[in-house]
Amino acid sequence: MSTENLARLYYNKVKEKDLEGLLALFSETAVFTLPDGREVSGMDAIRSMYVNVFAHGGPQPQPVRFIGADHAVAVEVEVHLADGSVREMASFFRLDETGKFSSIGVYQRT
Repeated sequence: MSTENLARLYYNKVKEKDLEGLLALFSETAVFTLPDGREVSGMDAIRSMYVNVFAHGGPQPQPVRFIGADHAVAVEVEVHLADGSVREMASFFRLDETGKFSSIGVYQRT
């Protein structure tokens, strides 16, 4: 699967709040960098993060543009939040040798 298609699948799983399907995209040692710079490392921590995010309504990401390579993709995203606000963000995905996410960094336009 191409990096762009994998990123599209990620956003679909987030929109559907499909926790198990979402986690299946990550390597066991993945690192997720939040917009505030905090890092969430490993499958258990990433699971806990998404459980918390989904418990608060979860975002509805709308990918706008993809720029990809063999093992990485950058995505411009409009994120619609449960409170009705919209945030402009960018996500950077890196894949490991098995084709799973080894890292995701999310940045928010201020």
